[in-house]
Amino acid sequence: MLDPLFAKLTSDMPGASVETAAATLAGGGVVNLDLPRKSATDPTSSIFPAGQLVRSVLPLVVELSGQELQELARALAEVDPADTLFPDELFD
Repeated sequence: MLDPLFAKLTSDMPGASVETAAATLAGGGVVNLDLPRKSATDPTSSIFPAGQLVRSVLPLVVELSGQELQELARALAEVDPADTLFPDELFD
């Protein structure tokens, strides 16, 4: 278990583990997390901007150091959460 809150939850319930969760994205919408598989899926057919997914899901499914979290936050600081991480011209 990577997230400290999930780890505390499982420590409070001996024999239990958290394998799935739902994350609410900052811009709206919910993604289902499969923690053992380190993946996120949408329960509907919605499409989310990559910036929202990176901000909300990545720290829950990948173990990042404090420095890596700071660098991620700094890299995303200039990106509007509603935007994608990739400029349109990459796909022209």
